[in-house]
Amino acid sequence: MVAKADGMVRLQVVVEPAEGMNDPRAAALLRQARETGLSAVRGLRTEVVYELEGPSGPDGLSVARAEKVARSLLADPVAGRWTVVAAETCERTAAEGDGTWLTVLRRPGVMDPVTLSLEEALRASGEWGAVTAVRRALRVRVEGALSAAQRRTRADR
Repeated sequence: MVAKADGMVRLQVVVEPAEGMNDPRAAALLRQARETGLSAVRGLRTEVVYELEGPSGPDGLSVARAEKVARSLLADPVAGRWTVVAAETCERTAAEGDGTWLTVLRRPGVMDPVTLSLEEALRASGEWGAVTAVRRALRVRVEGALSAAQRRTRADR
């Protein structure tokens, strides 16, 4: 874990369904993809990425503290699993085999009620201060061939 020049640490908590568990978000997205004519899509897998930022140091953000936040606030211990990594090392490759990772972010200025609720829960748990900023994204692995035009069209929506 490396602190930035400004003394801040960024960690990502990647939350995904546990092995053998259903992924209802992926099932709904697959249904939508097929309804819009993307018949080449064979399957989807989703993961939610929470980026936590906070100061370095003994009372600051650490992997152990991010693990505690993941365990208590972000992931269902039965139906989900999580991984904590440095934000700089968590990039998925755009294309892996016969699949493509797409990252879905909210447009600037669009409120995210889940992130606001998480910030409030962090304050209530005493973890706000060690974590000073939270961002959230959805990553989707699309199994099947998508043309560059189809990826752009989906990204613009």
